[in-house]
Amino acid sequence: MPARFSALAVFILFASVLIGCATQPGKKVLTYSEQTTELPKPMTVREAGSYGLYPDDGITPIETVMLQRGQTIGFRHASDGTVVGFADGKEYKLTAVLATDYSWKFLGKNAAK
Repeated sequence: MPARFSALAVFILFASVLIGCATQPGKKVLTYSEQTTELPKPMTVREAGSYGLYPDDGITPIETVMLQRGQTIGFRHASDGTVVGFADGKEYKLTAVLATDYSWKFLGKNAAK
């Protein structure tokens, strides 16, 4: 019986970690998928606040930026040909090892990371 309890405890712990990893804060506003050849059109921010650039395989943003209404976010090709995320002129490398999608998410008006 103790071995059975031990296996159940390990399963519950593992399932909890997986569920926690799947939860990212914020609301997606723009997504880039490595499976496509076209980049999504950049977007103009409608609401001032905090925006995070997230890989699809993580809960920690690559970058979090505070933006004002009218600033631009998106994805583009860098001078070396790789795809980068950008926010109002600054570029951020898409560095996740296993990610195939990256998203800009609105984190809130007063969110800070």
